[in-house]
Amino acid sequence: MKNSLYIILAFSLFSCASFEEPPSSLVVEAYIYENRPVENIKVTLVNPINSELAEVPVSGAEVIIVSNNVGYLLTESNVPGLYNLENNLRVESGNSYTLTVKYDDIEMEGQTTVPLKIENLSVNKDTLTLNEPNQFLNITWKNEEQLWFLGVIALNNADVSDFPFNSFFSVPTQEATLKITPDDVQNEGKQDFILYGITKEYEDLYRISTSTIGSSNAGNMTNGFGIFAGFSTDTLSFVAIQK
Repeated sequence: MKNSLYIILAFSLFSCASFEEPPSSLVVEAYIYENRPVENIKVTLVNPINSELAEVPVSGAEVIIVSNNVGYLLTESNVPGLYNLENNLRVESGNSYTLTVKYDDIEMEGQTTVPLKIENLSVNKDTLTLNEPNQFLNITWKNEEQLWFLGVIALNNADVSDFPFNSFFSVPTQEATLKITPDDVQNEGKQDFILYGITKEYEDLYRISTSTIGSSNAGNMTNGFGIFAGFSTDTLSFVAIQK
């Protein structure tokens, strides 16, 4: 799928006299999670015109996250272009964070506020029979303020910070309930349902990208492409069986 912002950029470039291919753009993809360490902040170079070129990991960037007016320098991991915070800072729901990325003469910045802690996540029963008609589970949670949420049926024991998600179940919603039917479940046995409280900028990214999640489509990073978004999470389990 063509990246919306890149199409606009391409149109602007080709409407000028020069038809030279522009240089690659710096792209940041950064997700932080309630009660989790800051890790896997991704910095790459992506060519906005030539979609055939793979993204190039960026080594040597200066990546800083600011929490409560204190800056923390991230360290590049063994995987080029992925940066982790070795400090024991833990992300807290309701707190705001600033991310700064510097590379060559480019400085990008983004801000996010981690959604409030999820409350009252529950399911009406703990077993879903896959081969019986009209079976479903009703999952509910508290959402009096109509915040944004995303539900995922994950592989058993999947980390809540695994991106991309193993199995998208819902689109972003401002409701306080989701229904799981047998068609939504791929395997028998124990299933983990993860509910994410998501930020508006992530909802915007999801909507613009439709079925494709890619940080270069949109985002909230200044002076470049990318997204910096926080998530609150809660998990419940159910069992899928055949009779």
